[in-house]
Amino acid sequence: MLSTLGWVKTELLWISPVVISFFLQLTASDTIGSWSVGSEVDGLWGHFKVYRQDHGGLEQYLIVGKTLKDTVRSYAELVGFPLLVPRWAYGYISGGYKYTAMDEPPAHQVLMEFADKLKEHGIPCFAHQMSSGYSIADTEPKPFLLSSHPDSKKLVDAGGFFKDLGTNKPGYMRLWSAGGGTGDDECHIDFTSAVAFRWWYDGVQSLKRAGIDGMWNDNNEYTLPNDDWQAALDEPTVGEAAKTQNEDKTIGLWSRAMHTELMGKAFHDALLGLEPKYRPFVLTRSATPGTMKYAASTWSGDNMTSWESMKGSNALSLNTGMSLLQCAGHDIGGFEGSQPSPELLLRWIQLENNSVGEVIEPWMYPEITPLVRDAIKRQYEILPYIYSLGLESHLTASSPQRWIGWGYETDPEVWTKTLKLGEEQYWFGDTILVGGVYEPGVSVGKMYLPRKTNSQFDYEYVNMNTPFTYLASGQWVEVPSEWRTSIPLMARIGGAIPVGQSVQTRVPGDGTSASVAVEELDDYRGIEIFPPRSSSHNNVFSTTWLEDDGISSNPSISRYTVRYSSTDDRVVVGFSRDEQSGFVPAWKNLDITLHKRDERRVISDVGNIVQYKGKDSRGRNVYTLRC
Repeated sequence: MLSTLGWVKTELLWISPVVISFFLQLTASDTIGSWSVGSEVDGLWGHFKVYRQDHGGLEQYLIVGKTLKDTVRSYAELVGFPLLVPRWAYGYISGGYKYTAMDEPPAHQVLMEFADKLKEHGIPCFAHQMSSGYSIADTEPKPFLLSSHPDSKKLVDAGGFFKDLGTNKPGYMRLWSAGGGTGDDECHIDFTSAVAFRWWYDGVQSLKRAGIDGMWNDNNEYTLPNDDWQAALDEPTVGEAAKTQNEDKTIGLWSRAMHTELMGKAFHDALLGLEPKYRPFVLTRSATPGTMKYAASTWSGDNMTSWESMKGSNALSLNTGMSLLQCAGHDIGGFEGSQPSPELLLRWIQLENNSVGEVIEPWMYPEITPLVRDAIKRQYEILPYIYSLGLESHLTASSPQRWIGWGYETDPEVWTKTLKLGEEQYWFGDTILVGGVYEPGVSVGKMYLPRKTNSQFDYEYVNMNTPFTYLASGQWVEVPSEWRTSIPLMARIGGAIPVGQSVQTRVPGDGTSASVAVEELDDYRGIEIFPPRSSSHNNVFSTTWLEDDGISSNPSISRYTVRYSSTDDRVVVGFSRDEQSGFVPAWKNLDITLHKRDERRVISDVGNIVQYKGKDSRGRNVYTLRC
């Protein structure tokens, strides 16, 4: 299970239709504490709540905002905004034990065969996670620094491990070794030790030099069994704070969570130190408030192959988003359990589509391989939309994946138990409302369409798939969703989705080794718009998206705005670009794609040339705006 916050308890509290708050508890120690809410009774005062903790300080923050967006931004201002994420991290990422654990044939050959199969099936893929397969061996397994590691004695002598004063030796414990329930004795690295921090830093840089672009921070919960173990506290990051604590260097005081964060910092600083021009990418299994200063991404851990696990992954993503780790994914198809059925695998790819887990390959069921390919290619097609949401996350703390009540807090229905759970539907940006089907053999999805109090249109949503109907807000609807076609997807009337090519592309300015071999240039841009089915009554809808080179640590970000209104027989479109920052994309003109069955003519609001291009592969009318 994902430990998103580690030493923090975060609750979403309902106060009023327009006031949202986070209750944030920060403790000086992550030793076990407990809340008792309403289960204890005082003779005079009745039921009350109490918090108990063995030792350590306690700070509480009440963060209040009129909307959830305001509250999450205030939280980011307190602990730090999400990091910039490389553009490649928003594409399909493969992975699994199978490939890197192989000895015969050798792992590198198996990896190349996997890449060849991707090409054979026409499936774009931005990255591959090496997973932990490299650690499975008869000798010297390395997911931790075990006693069998050749550098173990060196770090023992240098004080790189926690110290047990009772034995005057490192704090030994049983650690996972090579899978299958095996283990060995050793201790987690003490990242408050300057020697240990530097040892890890140097190791990360050696991996980077070998061609590994991102780092995966796994098994980093620091579940140490003894509060009295001593930390070194001589790493400069914590050195000044340590001077104020006299001689108490115990883990109980300084918290295990600090090491989770420092481990992320070691990864982050090592990557940035080697290539300061490029943004580092660190994936972490666990985090504390502030870890997003060093780790850009997380995932749901070792999930199960089941319909319930797929459903629950939505709530996990929404929680990580509010916790500011806003680039989150899952092992598609599950990590543990039997292999997913073709139906479950395709539903999961339609819903999430980020990474594929152990020995679950996109072509494992030939009968659905074309459908899997289409779902992944659609992800690449809307990559400009996805990536813009990532930039927005960094700048404003608004998560790409948002709870159903995000922006609709005054709709009382979003506060009902089913919708508060966050398991069945969510907003993806401001335009796409995503539903799902969470049972086998079911071809209808149930969705709620949230409503704002100042709604101006009878129909505020449109089904992005067959039968492409316009729907009123404030109601539950049943959406046809045959599993070989799509999950339920709604577009908000007035929204827009910038799109590109449905293949892996290279952005101008990205000179990294990972992109040099990418043949296709990111030189096409379109926009899918969803005007009301008749007149917009003089309302002009506007959407701005962001673009940069996808890799720089301090990028120039350009802004592009499309605006449109409609009458019964035409759609009037305007477009402007703000490239004063210095980033200029490879694309020049903009294709305007109308919703299916919208036969109105598109014209420019300022008289620019607009040419009818024809119908696309989905039967939608497309116009090219010369700009």
